[in-house]
Amino acid sequence: MKIAFFSDIHGNLPALETAIKEAGNLDGYIVLGDVVNYGPWSNECVKMIETLPNCTKIRGNHEVYFIEGKCDCDNYLANEFFNHCYGNFREFSLIETYKNELKINDYVCNHTIKDKYIFEDTDITLNKNYIIGHSHCQY
Repeated sequence: MKIAFFSDIHGNLPALETAIKEAGNLDGYIVLGDVVNYGPWSNECVKMIETLPNCTKIRGNHEVYFIEGKCDCDNYLANEFFNHCYGNFREFSLIETYKNELKINDYVCNHTIKDKYIFEDTDITLNKNYIIGHSHCQY
């Protein structure tokens, strides 16, 4: 079974389209959150993901911000992006259906672990195998 994992799309429709095209013929998709915010195409990205066959969607912190109607970022620029993007967003009923996590055999697919950014050198003790997004870093 061939599955693609996507994360942190952040309203970037051209990047999402390219990633889907480059992934090729697949059996399914798992989206690890943060489909919305920052880029100008949050609605379009959410709708495109809905068209993917066998796609499981996991809620990221930016979906939570949109659902709750507020961004609690410490970063001024992140709050400004939220204020701009949130007013144009219409696909609330779709992102409300995103799961908090997905378990596949011995793996937990989640947006993040304990709301942290996890990098290769992050000091963290894990009691499970995780597949995460959030850190904007591929490794």
